[in-house]
Amino acid sequence: MGVVVRQSIKGSIVNYVGLAVSIFSVLFVYPKDLELYGLYNFIIGIAILLTPFTSLGAGSIAVRYFPVFQNQERGHGGLLSLALILCLLGNLIFIVLFFIFQPWLISYYEAKQQGVESYLIYIVPLTLLLSLSAILSNYCLNFHRVAFPLAVSNLLKIVLPVFFLLVLNNWIDVHGFFYLLVGFSLVQFCIILWYVKKLGHLFWRHKITIPEGHRFRQILQYSVFVIFGSLGALFALQIDTLMVTNFLGTQATGKYSLGVFMAASCYVPGAMILNAMLPNISKNLAENNLYELEKNYKKSSIAILLPTLFLASGLFVCFLPLRELMVNSEKLNGVASVLTFLIMARVVDGATSINGTIIGFSKYYRFDFIFLLLLGTINIGLNFYLIPRYGITGAAFSTFLSTTIYNVTKSVFIYLKFGLHPFSRKIITIFLIAGLTSVLGFAIPSTGYPLLDLLVKGAFVAIGFVFLVYKANISMEFNQLFEKYVLAYIPVRKQ
Repeated sequence: MGVVVRQSIKGSIVNYVGLAVSIFSVLFVYPKDLELYGLYNFIIGIAILLTPFTSLGAGSIAVRYFPVFQNQERGHGGLLSLALILCLLGNLIFIVLFFIFQPWLISYYEAKQQGVESYLIYIVPLTLLLSLSAILSNYCLNFHRVAFPLAVSNLLKIVLPVFFLLVLNNWIDVHGFFYLLVGFSLVQFCIILWYVKKLGHLFWRHKITIPEGHRFRQILQYSVFVIFGSLGALFALQIDTLMVTNFLGTQATGKYSLGVFMAASCYVPGAMILNAMLPNISKNLAENNLYELEKNYKKSSIAILLPTLFLASGLFVCFLPLRELMVNSEKLNGVASVLTFLIMARVVDGATSINGTIIGFSKYYRFDFIFLLLLGTINIGLNFYLIPRYGITGAAFSTFLSTTIYNVTKSVFIYLKFGLHPFSRKIITIFLIAGLTSVLGFAIPSTGYPLLDLLVKGAFVAIGFVFLVYKANISMEFNQLFEKYVLAYIPVRKQ
């Protein structure tokens, strides 16, 4: 886990630099125009939703089949060329379909009077650039490179508030905002492409060599299931933002998106750990090494859950003073309940760790699509029922319930097929520590000054959580890092 830990730490540091800028933006920029923030999240949400389809599963192919294609002298058998060709083909199909259905889409949203019909065209270039960048970022995972592609991705968090301020100051209009967004996405793609070349793994091959024991038909079959599986996951877990727009408008989407952002920030380190472990899981399954797979399964559950609960506890305790510091805080009614359910969903993701990766990279990958199809249907049904009745809180609860059902189903399936599960007594200990520090943090009386409350409560939860986790000896990797970067700098009195 050494490389995984190092890359996860680097990735988390990079992500939190961008997150610091995003927090400032959430407090002081985005609430100034919730409609624009909602419109942005609606357009980018559709682009993300379409990316698995337009890439034809190429991103997953670039990781799952790398162990069998791997041969630098032969350009890794043209695996990257294959992935990019599939992606361009998928985007071509999407572009044709988009322009066929564009008149109907415009009429539909004009009838809704949501004000989004004029901006649907930007979905096309954003989807293309997101899918190409995602393939290159996934390809870098094969060489245990997480931090740099992540840093490039996080550049958007830095420039996005600048684009917002340009609109708020009437220096550009909303169309200009999306022109800048598309242009910057193109720059991000070019930077990642340059990085792959710098690593020495950018190979263009006219002839793609399929390794012995594998067939191109098998790869295409896998890509089909990845497409629908990924779409199912997005429909099950991310359709809520789009449906909030359809039912409640872009301003409600802006409020909901603030909750999504804050909850997602709790899962940043966990996502880094998950991405860094993808090559290991792929290798364990390719070699049928269930012993190492089980070790990675249990370790990843603890490693992902620790930072997720640490950040979730702090955010729960500090939300009220944080909200008081936000611009237009009076317009943010309902965000607290949204945040509660969305954080709970991220905690469920952390506890079940790499279960989706194990199924997706195994011979049982077809079953993942079946689970996702069922869960996507459940989530859409719940959103149709709950959003009109409970607003954005109903959307958040739908996401939490869908996430829980999805992860429990996958975990049970893995246990039945492989005899593996990610749970241990240490997970119970982590939950107890998080609960204890949260309760004590809430018990600290308010000073009447939001910034001071934020600092005091946040510091108490952080110090208490870290100290108890260290004393409980939950994770050897955590203790080693704590001793290296904290205890090593604390002076010890000589006897």
